[in-house]
Amino acid sequence: MDNNKKLAENLLKADGINPAGVTESERIAFGKILDRQLETKQLKQAYWPDKWIVIIKNSVIKFAAIIIVVSALYSKYSFLYSILRQYIK
Repeated sequence: MDNNKKLAENLLKADGINPAGVTESERIAFGKILDRQLETKQLKQAYWPDKWIVIIKNSVIKFAAIIIVVSALYSKYSFLYSILRQYIK
């Protein structure tokens, strides 16, 4: 018995439905629903930038990211300036 049939029977039993009383067309429709659910779950896991958009929508996180980028750039350029200042004199 393949996994879809096992899963379908277990889900039907959990809902109180006798799997022997289910018609073949209902079983096929149920299998299609399970397949679609599995596909959408795999797509959501693979598409990480969607989570990034949710994180960036928060204004506090946006402000913190801006502060981090500006401070990194400032420290980089101040370090380079201190090195170059020795040679300019």
